[in-house]
Amino acid sequence: LGRVWSGELHEGWSLEEWADLVGRVADLKGAYKQLPIHPDHACFSVIAVLCPEQGSVKLFEGISLMFGQTAAVYAFLRFSRAIATLAAKLLNILTVEFFDDFTQVEPLKTADSSQQSLEWLIKLIGWELSMEEKKRQPFNKKFVSLGIEIDFEQIVAGWVTLRNKPGRLEA
Repeated sequence: LGRVWSGELHEGWSLEEWADLVGRVADLKGAYKQLPIHPDHACFSVIAVLCPEQGSVKLFEGISLMFGQTAAVYAFLRFSRAIATLAAKLLNILTVEFFDDFTQVEPLKTADSSQQSLEWLIKLIGWELSMEEKKRQPFNKKFVSLGIEIDFEQIVAGWVTLRNKPGRLEA
C-alpha cells in the first residue's frame, strides 16, 4: 500500500505557503553523448553503414553511448536514476526522472533555490543540462512534462489539472 511520510511544518511556514506548488523540467543536454564508451569496449562500438552513392561500406567508431545500442537504455537509466537519487538524498529535491528529463515540484517559496541546487549538482558531478531558453524553463504554476501540461493553479484548493500539452490535440 505504500509508505506515509509525515513531519511537522516549520512554524515559519503557513500551510498555504507549503501547498503553493510550482513545477518545471530540467533536461540533460545530449544525454547519451555524455556517457563515453569504455576503452575496453571500443571494438564493440564500430558501426558499418552502406554508402549507396559509392556502393561501399563506411565504418564509424562511436565514442559515446549510442542510442539504439544493445542495453544502452538500461545503462543510461542507471545514471539518470543515480542523479535523481543524489538530488533527493543530498539536497532534498523532489524530482522524478524519465530518461534525460527531471521533473521538479516545489513550493513556490523554495523554487529558485531548488532550481539552482539541481543545476549545481548536475554540473558538480560532471554532467550538462540544456541551458537554452526553450529548455531551461523556470518554475511555474503550469508546466509541461512528457507531453502533459500540469496545472497547479488550484493546488491550494486541492485540485491539480492534467491535460494534453498545447498543440497536442491539433497535431
